[in-house]
Amino acid sequence: MLDAGNPFFADVSRGAEAAAAAAGLAVILCNSGQDAAKETAYLNLLAEQRVQALLLTPIDADPVRIRRLIDRGMRRRLARPPGRQRGHARGVG
Repeated sequence: MLDAGNPFFADVSRGAEAAAAAAGLAVILCNSGQDAAKETAYLNLLAEQRVQALLLTPIDADPVRIRRLIDRGMRRRLARPPGRQRGHARGVG
């Protein structure tokens, strides 16, 4: 997530945790603090750990990078905070 202090992301993470728990799964939350290098490090770590899926609000919605995650078999959802437009660098969905 871009910012754990943002109420939008807090609501999204609570909903994701509830849905995952109902399915017998766990959620790993990663807060990039809007730091692209930190985001990349988290994405690499999650890919290495072979997580089943990502709920992603990317700093850099680079389609090549996202395609690499998909090619590794990772399911994903991109979330846009309120006010972000489809196709905006932080809000591709």
